[in-house]
Amino acid sequence: MLKLPRFFKNDVHKKQLLAKLKLTNCPFCNCSGKLIKNGKLKGNDANAYSDQVVNRGQRILCSKRAKSYQGCGKSFSIWEADALPGLSVDALILSKLLIAWAEHRSVHQGWQELSKCLSLNSAYRLWRRFGQVQSTLRERLARISLPPDCPGITEPRHQLTEHLKNSFNLADCPVTAFQAHFQTAFMGET
Repeated sequence: MLKLPRFFKNDVHKKQLLAKLKLTNCPFCNCSGKLIKNGKLKGNDANAYSDQVVNRGQRILCSKRAKSYQGCGKSFSIWEADALPGLSVDALILSKLLIAWAEHRSVHQGWQELSKCLSLNSAYRLWRRFGQVQSTLRERLARISLPPDCPGITEPRHQLTEHLKNSFNLADCPVTAFQAHFQTAFMGET
């Protein structure tokens, strides 16, 4: 039985998983052969001012269309690893913001580097939410690596950003790597 992930790790993983969808049991009713693709999760591109739409994931349905189908009719989402469920920004923007905030020691100065993609109020909301989920993030990161020594850094969120960068130092985007590795939303469930 193939266990369904919460996030696609990459395009190859996505293609393989969707090709084996009929061989996968439903996570709700445990029926085999009933899962079908039920549309894409779309969202606005946070990197552009235009009305450009990007793919953020895939909806999956346990079909119960006919009497021969004994599925439960429930649906669920599998997200792209670079999408943040419940947020309009993507993982790359959030990673850049976290790194900019850690370097400048200020939300406002970090936001100025990336101001074209979101408002200052949105940056402060992300900063607050990052503070609310930091204990969960620390616990998960401690499973794969020890926290780095951060002399001179007293803000816990900046220390956490350093831990995230060190844990996924080979990744282009540490937030995307976190979601692909742990199969959980970086900023928590919405």
